[in-house]
Amino acid sequence: KYVPNYMPLFELGKMAVDPAFQGHKLGQQLMQYLLDFAKQQQWSKLILYSNTVLENAIYIYQKVGFKIIPLEKNLPYNRSNIKMELNL
Repeated sequence: KYVPNYMPLFELGKMAVDPAFQGHKLGQQLMQYLLDFAKQQQWSKLILYSNTVLENAIYIYQKVGFKIIPLEKNLPYNRSNIKMELNL
């Protein structure tokens, strides 16, 4: 069914770096790869759910422009306490 002005929404799933490889900016490289891919695909927006205890991840998300947005009432993930979005 055609929906005028419909913009698909894409969610960033779990992004993690093995502890043995942390501290080498691999998370930032993964994020840049994701952003380049999303732009090539002409995606308009990315969302993600996370938890504020993951301070390094939240830092990376904010560094590339993700903004905190309100959480909905029925969260899709039990451990999430933060939702973010990035308009591309």
